Amino acid sequence: MRFTVNRDEFHALLSLANEVVTPRNPLAVLVNVYISVSEDGLVIMQGYNGEHGIKLEMTGEVEESGTILLHARKLFDVVSHISSSRIILSTEEHNPYEVIITSPENKRIYYKLHGTHAENFPTFQEYTWENYISLSQETLRELIEMTEYATAQEPAKVFFLGVYMEESLEGWLSFVTTDGRRLALISREYEEKKGEITWNVIVPSSFLKIIKKALSTGEVRLSVRGQNVFFKIGNVYFFSGLLEGKFPNYRDVLPSTIQYRIEIPVKEFREQLENVSVMSEGDVQKIVFDVKKGVLNLSSTHTVYGEAKATLEVEYNDEPIQFAMNYRHLMDFLRTIKSERVILEIKSAESAMQFKLKGEEHFIYLVMPVRNI
Repeated sequence: MRFTVNRDEFHALLSLANEVVTPRNPLAVLVNVYISVSEDGLVIMQGYNGEHGIKLEMTGEVEESGTILLHARKLFDVVSHISSSRIILSTEEHNPYEVIITSPENKRIYYKLHGTHAENFPTFQEYTWENYISLSQETLRELIEMTEYATAQEPAKVFFLGVYMEESLEGWLSFVTTDGRRLALISREYEEKKGEITWNVIVPSSFLKIIKKALSTGEVRLSVRGQNVFFKIGNVYFFSGLLEGKFPNYRDVLPSTIQYRIEIPVKEFREQLENVSVMSEGDVQKIVFDVKKGVLNLSSTHTVYGEAKATLEVEYNDEPIQFAMNYRHLMDFLRTIKSERVILEIKSAESAMQFKLKGEEHFIYLVMPVRNI
């Protein structure tokens, strides 16, 4: 095997492969990246961690075809230390499982990396792309970022660890997440649909975090087949198993009536929350909201150190109301959104608090209040 590739492109693709490959995987073969080069100049890399898979394609100058497994992290480290624009990877006939890495531009560069045969590497889940939807990479990034913070951060019910994906209306793709105390929902139009796709599936949030790192500009293709979900982003292909279980009917928790409506400036809201959080206590970090006409008072109390208070002007004309929320639940949301103003809609002080973005009809963030005693 002998081929020459563009160092920067090879390095970027290796970086993505290492997002999938787990360095301490109990299956030794899965700490490697699979490399295949063919005489037509196609260079393929694959990674798999037992749940998610990735295939990356690029072109190079191939003098001799072949396949090999190389330790994914160590190969990435080697390539990271090479500053030349092109690199050569080659094996010798008497030792086909040692890869020599050099550069045609700098003869002083020399690395030898021990590899192994590729026969036992798992087969990549290929997809024919006869049925899919396409959307922009910018839209997919927004769908992920506006919901990922509401997933569970530790083992819980299976659906708490994933993103529920459905075609809520013809031509619209919805992402929904919940950890049992909050829920995020966003819907966006996709660009094209080809064939039929079975929706209402739960995609691992860990997988979508990897997908997000591959996004820039251009088109994304997305499909579901059986118990797998597939993404195609340019010359990078992903697949993952779906999470089992039934996602709760999120529509049942959306408030049916609204009694109170508060319009809040985001920048001031975020700043004042951070100010009063200094005295919030414990895992919940309770922040008390005391809302009166035109004014939102925020406060927190620590049983040992004291209390903190802050005030900001809001648009509110209803009766006074007091309630409390988890500081982290609020800040995860406020640090993500780009809107200048949010609308807080409330049925009662004990019911779910519904946040919307001013001028945005297709996003909802629900937060359960905490006990205010």
